[in-house]
Amino acid sequence: MKKEKPFWRKTYLLFLFIFGLLFSMILTPNLTFAEGGILSDLSVNEGKLFPSFDSGVNEYMLDVANSVTTLDVTALLADPAKQQLLMQGEPHGNGLPWEFALNVGENNLSVEVYDPETHVSNAYTLTINRAANDPTNADLWKIKSSVGVITPIFDPSSTNTEYTVQVENIIKTLEITATPANGSASMTINEGIKDTGTQIVKVNLGPGENIIPITVTSGDESVTKTYNLKIFRGPSSNADLKELTVSTGLEPSDLLNLEPAFNSRIATYSVTAPNIDHINLVAILDDPGASLTIDGETAQSGIIKKITLDQGSNLIPIVVTAPDKATEKAYIVSINGFVSNADLASLSINAIDTNNPEGPEVIDLGFEATKTNYQFAVNNTVERLIINTSTADPKALVMLNGTIIPSGDNRELDLTVGENTLQLIVIAQDASTKIYTLEVFCRVALTIETKKLPLGLLGFPYKTIFTAQGGEKPYTWDSINLPAGLSLDSATGEISGSPETTGTYEINLTVTDAQGNNATKKLSLQINLSDGNGGYLLTALDSSAYTIGRASNGFPTMTVKNKVSGMIPFSIKITPVHEHQGQETVVFVQLRKDAQRGINAVKADFDIASFAQTTFDVQAGDLIKVYMVDDLKSDPLVNPNVL
Repeated sequence: MKKEKPFWRKTYLLFLFIFGLLFSMILTPNLTFAEGGILSDLSVNEGKLFPSFDSGVNEYMLDVANSVTTLDVTALLADPAKQQLLMQGEPHGNGLPWEFALNVGENNLSVEVYDPETHVSNAYTLTINRAANDPTNADLWKIKSSVGVITPIFDPSSTNTEYTVQVENIIKTLEITATPANGSASMTINEGIKDTGTQIVKVNLGPGENIIPITVTSGDESVTKTYNLKIFRGPSSNADLKELTVSTGLEPSDLLNLEPAFNSRIATYSVTAPNIDHINLVAILDDPGASLTIDGETAQSGIIKKITLDQGSNLIPIVVTAPDKATEKAYIVSINGFVSNADLASLSINAIDTNNPEGPEVIDLGFEATKTNYQFAVNNTVERLIINTSTADPKALVMLNGTIIPSGDNRELDLTVGENTLQLIVIAQDASTKIYTLEVFCRVALTIETKKLPLGLLGFPYKTIFTAQGGEKPYTWDSINLPAGLSLDSATGEISGSPETTGTYEINLTVTDAQGNNATKKLSLQINLSDGNGGYLLTALDSSAYTIGRASNGFPTMTVKNKVSGMIPFSIKITPVHEHQGQETVVFVQLRKDAQRGINAVKADFDIASFAQTTFDVQAGDLIKVYMVDDLKSDPLVNPNVL
């Protein structure tokens, strides 16, 4: 028969329970802060915020020049659906610039995030120092180009006066915007109109170097300072012909008809003129800076080039090299050609791999003269291809992407990651053509994407999957130094099991693709005894109000279920793994849409106490995270943030 406990003992246990509950409530301060909400961004159009913006920092300073009379301030709410933005106490549109007039000296601006539901606001303050008028100041405050990047980055406090901008040849004009540091200073850009304040000047660019002087004169005209902006306009890639004519003499009647009529976008032409032994060819360059060869010899734009013809058909190549020395384009003129054989006799390709530059890989195309499209893939380590062709008709010509390849010669071509499309055009004696297309896919480099491993707990199930990109699937995974109890699936890259030992393990990970390429990475895996710094296991207690989970750092989480709201208790069981002297603190943090709503803490000796509980006013979807520390200050700004 079970012996009944004495009444006094029941009363004593009830007293301890009530006292413990009251003690927990006393030691559970509601440390909710930034209740009005936070900004996700705060920016200005002049100067630089100090410190750089951080949603948790509320006070900023910036200095601006005397010439800056207004400041555009733009603020973004973290939760615009539930928050309002106030500028100097007045409602303002989220994300819209707000113009703030500046006086000389110190100017104070308030940016508030207001929560209409709680009637609480969180204020950010800006202290803007506008410089005093200095009639001897001839410095620039700002300079920018509408195209290209100014280097070095312009700094108004620097003594540097020389800056450069690189632009493509296609850029023929751009705008320069400059502002003196002092409001009374005057300025000229490119020796233009002298005026005060910000100026925007359009500049015409010639090829090569263009020096744009910006001269600032102080308000009292005692100081003059010149900044030089050197704009380098790149060389042209224009390899076009503007005109092409063929004749047998100098008279208009000697002019021969090109078929089709000349067009700079058309590469091949034919001329039929029986019983001629020479032609006069005149090619005019579209860009005078380009260079020209006709029939393999240097020629001059607009100057007659006399060419002696072989008996029968003749193919005359005209090659234009653009001023950039890299872009090349060929035009072909067929004289009295009647043979239409545009087949290749052979096509071979070798791949140059950076891992084995001395042993090029032979690409097996399965070449056939009648097959005109070829597709193949190469590893990321292949940097270029060597292409060799020969024509079935010795008089035919081959062009690769517009450049002539002599029959039997090698031509090297660089590859870029991804798709590369190459066109081999064979020109027959009669100017008819046949195109062989090579579609080369250069694979993305094989890399391991996984950046970090989640925390593991001794004796608890652990699972994570490694990921990789690039190379060619399927992947095969291998690892060294996994802790006992965990194993790696070589096909899926999944680690699973229950750790049997604690500590920090440096996992050496290798992934191999279907081509035999591999990538390696070292990742740290931390296996803890339990959740707290003092060695405790935290376990969320079941409730109909929330679902239980664990964060990436291993600590418990509780997510409020649908249709649940109001004051809800959240409970944690604490199991000590090894002894820790003194008291510990369990911290409960309430999150709503990733924004912190509240933070409560329970402090006790959890080697003796087994549970911790707190209550939050919640909505469906709220997330409660729990963690343990050895000590917690009363000031929420210095509490450790380990979420």
